[in-house]
Amino acid sequence: MATVFELGAGMDPELSGYENIMRMLLLMGLSKARAKSNLPAIEAFSELGNFLALPVRTFSSGMTMRLMFAVATSIRPEILLIDEMFGTGDASFQKKAEIRMHDWIASSDIFVFASHDQGLVKRLCNRLFRLDHGAIHEDDINSL
Repeated sequence: MATVFELGAGMDPELSGYENIMRMLLLMGLSKARAKSNLPAIEAFSELGNFLALPVRTFSSGMTMRLMFAVATSIRPEILLIDEMFGTGDASFQKKAEIRMHDWIASSDIFVFASHDQGLVKRLCNRLFRLDHGAIHEDDINSL
């Protein structure tokens, strides 16, 4: 089981991309061996290549988001809680990230999504709950 409190939680800009990958995976609860085994997939998905050997402080904001997204989505949770979606990187990476998110959602036993984007809610969810001044109401998902 792994928990991601915030995308990029535990990232240190003075450490290299590789060191940050290991650091974040260990903070997510992986063993050192499992974290190392996830490294090739994270390298490939992030498409950061040789930049991973450099300190993260030298990365552009888009590169940093790629790294954080690749690490955060390298572990498939049983229960997936997402508060809003985010776009990261250039158009081709955004498409790749969207595909990964859909795969992640499909493979989760339970998916909870908080969002103000009604279109995304309708596309991703099969039940709709609305909070209204602390009260929970179930609404018809087709009413969006």
